[in-house]
Parts: sequence; structure tokens; C-alpha cells
Amino acid sequence: MEPVSILVVEDEESIREGLIQAFTGAGHNVLEASNGAEGLELFFNEENLDIVFTDLGMSQLSGWEMIERLHNHDSSIPIVVLSGWGDDVNLEMMKKFGVVKVIQKPFSIIELHTALYEVISLKKTA
Repeated sequence: MEPVSILVVEDEESIREGLIQAFTGAGHNVLEASNGAEGLELFFNEENLDIVFTDLGMSQLSGWEMIERLHNHDSSIPIVVLSGWGDDVNLEMMKKFGVVKVIQKPFSIIELHTALYEVISLKKTA
């Protein structure tokens, strides 16, 4: 897989650092944000993002609020939700705002890379 540009939005520093290590270790470019407001700012200032990985429960701007704004700005960017909330992820909201995958916490590096590969492969064939 060719390197891609990933926006990681996660308020828990240890999880965010793990995501960054997993993706940069595989050669990908990673932008990081610790909350939804930062994530939105990075998204609007970066022209070549391929995918967004985001938490839902964050301060300043919730994951769903950020996802809605991202989707309204550019509906072609695939969004992967990292959820500690498990089954409480709203399927209707997922479809409405372009969430293509949900990964439940705790997750493995293999799950991250599998999700990344699947989503980017689908994006290229779309």
C-alpha cells in the first residue's frame, strides 16, 4: 500500500500516540489533533487528506459534531470512528455523515491497518 495522509483525532494522549506510531511506522503521513475543534482546523487547512480516524467523546467539539462538519465540507473523505461506546454508535448517523467503519476500543494494530487498507482500497475503486 502506498503511503496515505491520515488525520487522527483522539483526546486520550496514550491512544493518540499509539495511533501515530502505528501509522507512521508503516510509512504514512499523520496529522494529530487532541479534540474535535483542532481536528476541524487541521482538516480545513490540509488539502490532501485521504482518511480520518476519530474518537467520538471529546471536549470542545464532539466527534459527531466534527464528523458532520467534515462531511458537509467534503463528503468524499472516509471517516473511521474509534469508539469506546461500542454498540451505542448510531447507524443512521454513520450513513448520513460518511462513517465507513467503526473500530471498538481497545483495538489492535492489526485492526487499524486492516481498516486502513480496506477503506483506502474501497476509495480507490469508487
